[in-house]
Amino acid sequence: YLEGNSDMFGNTKSSGDNEKYYSKEFGLQVLHLGSAMKNPEAVGLLLHGLGPMCPVREFSLTSNNIGSEGVHQIVDFLQGKDIPKNSKIKQVMPYLDRLDLSNNRLGNEGLKKLTSAISGRRTRHLVELRLSNNGIAHSGIETMMNKLLQHNLVSLTLDKNAIGDQGCQLIAASLLSMKCLARLNL
Repeated sequence: YLEGNSDMFGNTKSSGDNEKYYSKEFGLQVLHLGSAMKNPEAVGLLLHGLGPMCPVREFSLTSNNIGSEGVHQIVDFLQGKDIPKNSKIKQVMPYLDRLDLSNNRLGNEGLKKLTSAISGRRTRHLVELRLSNNGIAHSGIETMMNKLLQHNLVSLTLDKNAIGDQGCQLIAASLLSMKCLARLNL
């Protein structure tokens, strides 16, 4: 709706309205949708509706049971799969720095996909990542820690996952490289 000369209600708007919406000082900054998605496809529809330049900084989809398929929708969106190659958009959701996907049955496969999308972000790094109660095992932790070491995570939440002693050891070995990490929940 923000691409044309009128909004979804038929109100005329100026090109300055688009610029305001997409700036980090204006528009939707925090979006929490706990237990709101009926299926993984709904995640894709939501993200498509928000648009690639959505100014959301904090995005939470807790307790939606989106599983690996829902993560696939998120990953495709964050990687800009639907954006034409000649587009001026450099990064999808450019201000996103907090992501909470707790209680969603992501598993190791979903975590692997998500980690790949996060580590591929060019200009903005996540400072907070919450992945509580997602059926993540130590093998998922290994993949995640290898890819997220270059990020400036300040807070990482992985409680209520079955990472075991081996997963804890992998995280402990990564702590020296994660200079900004101030909060770790296991």
